Amino acid sequence: MDFPLNEEHRMIRDVVIRFVNEELMPLEKSALEREATGQGLTLRPEDEYMLDRKAESLGLWGLDVPPEFGGSDLPADAMVAIHTEFAKTITPWRPRPDSPNLAMLMMTATPEQRKKYLDPYARGEKQSFIAISEPGAGCSP
Repeated sequence: MDFPLNEEHRMIRDVVIRFVNEELMPLEKSALEREATGQGLTLRPEDEYMLDRKAESLGLWGLDVPPEFGGSDLPADAMVAIHTEFAKTITPWRPRPDSPNLAMLMMTATPEQRKKYLDPYARGEKQSFIAISEPGAGCSP
C-alpha cells in the first residue's frame, strides 16, 4: 500500500531504505546464525551500538517523538512508510526511542518522574520496558 508522502517524508524514507540495505541487511546472516544456535534472533551489543550511532547521525532518532524531546514528530502516514521499509529485513533493530512507551510516560509521569525517567529515555540514554500483570496478559506457557 502506498501513501502519498510529502517531499520531506519521502527523503526520510529514502534514508531509511539506504540504512536498511547498507546497515541492517548485511547483519542478517549473523543474526540468523545466532538464532539457529539457540541464542535468539539478536544483535551483538557492538552492532546494536553502531547501528544506534549511525541512525542518530542520519537523523533517524526519535522519528515520531515530539520536538521538545529532540524528535522529528513525524505523522502516522510517514511512520507507516518508514516501518514498511524496516520490515524488509529480519535484523532485529528498530529506531529509538520506542515512542508508544514515550507517549505513555508523557501523559502520566509527574515532573519528578519526567526528569528521572522520561528525559533520559527520550535522549536514548535509557531503554523502556513494560510489565503486564493482568490475568491473561502476556504470552502463554
